[in-house]
Amino acid sequence: MRKLLDRDNNFLFPVVFVTNAGSCQRHDKAQQLSRLLEVQVSPEQVVLSHSPLQTLDDFHDKCVLVSGQGPVTEIAKTLGFQKVLSVDQLRVQHPLLDMVDHNRRPDLSMGANLQLLIDVLLTNGSPGRAYEVPPPAQLPVLACNVDLTWMAEAPSPRFGHGVFLLCMESVYRKLTGLRGATGKTNLLTYQYAEKLLRLQNHNHKISTIYAIG
Repeated sequence: MRKLLDRDNNFLFPVVFVTNAGSCQRHDKAQQLSRLLEVQVSPEQVVLSHSPLQTLDDFHDKCVLVSGQGPVTEIAKTLGFQKVLSVDQLRVQHPLLDMVDHNRRPDLSMGANLQLLIDVLLTNGSPGRAYEVPPPAQLPVLACNVDLTWMAEAPSPRFGHGVFLLCMESVYRKLTGLRGATGKTNLLTYQYAEKLLRLQNHNHKISTIYAIG
C-alpha cells in the first residue's frame, strides 16, 4: 500500500477496491477500508457486489424484487432502481405463499425466500396466481455474488450467496436455466471497475491494470 501513496498519503495512481461484500453501502465500506489501511479511501473507489447494477439503466424504471442481507431496499434505490419490492413486503402482500410457522423460525429464512422467488419466476411476476404451464419466458435474474464459499472466523469455509443461487437454479433447472450474475469474477464487475479507474484518470484510457488479491 505504501508504494501506491505519495508523502502526503495521496494515491499516486488510480486505485479501486473490488469486493463481493454487498450488505452495506459504498460509503460504509470506504470508511472501513480507510480505518484498516490508514489511508483515505473514497466511496468512488469502492466496487461492491451490487455496484455494477448502476449501469443497467434498462431495469431502473421497472418493478424489481430484491432479496439478500442488509438494507436491500435502500441499497437498490441508491443504485437507481425506482420501484423496489422486498421479499418481506411480498410476503405481507401474499401471506398464503409462505405457509411456515413464523414463530418457530428466524427472519429472512432461506427457504421462504427460495419459495417466493420461484413463485415470482414461474408466474411471470404475478405470484398471487397459479404457475403457468408451459412456464413463461424467464424474468431477468441479477445475482450480485456467485461465490459458493467464503472465509470467516470459522476454520472451514462458510456458504456464500452462490449456494442460495445454486439451490434456486436446481429447483428451476428442469424448466429452464437461470441467467444473469454480477460480482467477482463476472466480466461486468471488472468493466465497472475499469470505468472507475478511467474516471480517476481524467477519463483517459488506461493501458495497464494490476489486480492484487
